Amino acid sequence: MKNNNNITGLFVPIITPFHRGKFDEISMKKLIKSLDSSVDGYIPCLSSGEGKKLSVKEWENVINTVSASTKNPVFAGILRSDEKEIFTLIKKANSLPCIGIVIPTLYKTDEKNLQYIKQATEFSKKQIILYNTEEHPLKSLETIQALDSLSKIVAMKDSSMNLSFFKKLIALKKQDKLSMKIFQGMEHLLLQSIGCDGYVISLLNTESKLCKSMFQKQDKATNNKIISKFWEQNLGGNWHISLKAILHERGVIRSAEEINQPIKI
Repeated sequence: MKNNNNITGLFVPIITPFHRGKFDEISMKKLIKSLDSSVDGYIPCLSSGEGKKLSVKEWENVINTVSASTKNPVFAGILRSDEKEIFTLIKKANSLPCIGIVIPTLYKTDEKNLQYIKQATEFSKKQIILYNTEEHPLKSLETIQALDSLSKIVAMKDSSMNLSFFKKLIALKKQDKLSMKIFQGMEHLLLQSIGCDGYVISLLNTESKLCKSMFQKQDKATNNKIISKFWEQNLGGNWHISLKAILHERGVIRSAEEINQPIKI
């Protein structure tokens, strides 16, 4: 039996605040405080959190800080393009206070992705959310059902932008042929994703109440507001930069700087 009853709703792929070249714990705690009542969980260190740029030590510090700052569930994002690096972080996550991890699809074929993900479940002692990426999307329902049979796989964040495939997953859930939770990962596809278990979208960093309203209502008027924010906040471009600039302007974080941004004085 999968332990995924609470893995529903709005999970924030939270940004990683930096201040003067270092991870900014103060700003992270302030950001979480501003979001906590509107969201259901956090996924630090994904693409919105510039996870690929973080050192292992920084990554651990971010996970520990987020986990200590909320009672909502936290899944550690593991965003690497190499299996060995991913397995290294999986092992480290086993001793961290997060309840689970998020790992991306890595390969062009379902067969290789299935093999790698099965191995990841052997390394992990925690629940796993799959990150179905646009670059390496899973292609068959049979693969999804094979992954669903693995007890540690509790959910999937789908950012493949394959709406037809996404709707087939929702149909399987309605037929009780799929137990993992299915999250939409793209803001501009929310209205077409009715029936999913939640959202893992970057806009939650800045517009959590609006996103919550969309999940509850799923109406065209709210969706139009989401689409407007999608363009206004450049979520189809370098969104983590835009999100940091907005949060800094609002006084939520102390600096809008990128991770490991070269210092020129």
